[in-house]
Amino acid sequence: MADKNSFKPPQAVQNNVRRGIELRRRFKRGSMPSHAQYVAKGEDASLQMLLRIMEFFDAHDEAPDLTKEGHRDGPSVPQIAWLMHGGDAGRRWSSQSVAKAKANEAAKTIDGEIKKVDEELGIVFGYAIVCLEKGEQFFDSQGDHITEDAMLEATSSFMSGFRVAKDMHVGGTVGQVVYGFPVTTEIAKALDISVEKPGFIVGMKPDSAQLLEKYAKGQYTGFSIGGKRIEQENVTDG
Repeated sequence: MADKNSFKPPQAVQNNVRRGIELRRRFKRGSMPSHAQYVAKGEDASLQMLLRIMEFFDAHDEAPDLTKEGHRDGPSVPQIAWLMHGGDAGRRWSSQSVAKAKANEAAKTIDGEIKKVDEELGIVFGYAIVCLEKGEQFFDSQGDHITEDAMLEATSSFMSGFRVAKDMHVGGTVGQVVYGFPVTTEIAKALDISVEKPGFIVGMKPDSAQLLEKYAKGQYTGFSIGGKRIEQENVTDG
């Protein structure tokens, strides 16, 4: 789904990045990270930016000594790169921000729309995700629009994992998704079928007869599936 996380870089991070950019300009060495100009201006960072910054520090765990010049005529490329990623303050900021974003995403659930209850099999059928409705973008109760491509990627991971279901977003696991099939516009065309709502169709089996009865009686008209999806770009800083 769309990444709604954004984080403003602390002043210390901005200052370090500006210093790194200035040193790069003055001594004409090192590559400019794609995020540097945004962070230097104090603009909100996206989760993708934070992941790239954190990946840099993961790959360069030991900080260069910034009190010593790496060259007789100025700082070394590693020193400049460290600063352009925010320095020690950037490492703390990226790590803490990514951890917060992951916690927020893990707490999210996805609304479901009930279409059929099979009491004999004990399975509730419906949409876990709706991407489009009659050709128009569909927005769920959380205000999110999930594209068909994003749906395919997210549901592939979901079906490979625990496939848990929740009781209307409350509490822990109360069932499992036993069937799941993504229907995009292209998939429907390939299968020679017509769908007004491209999305992710599932069959959820509640753990208890009491919960199934609530669906059968129409007390519950939707369900939620637990999971997380965090978009990440694989970008290598030069």
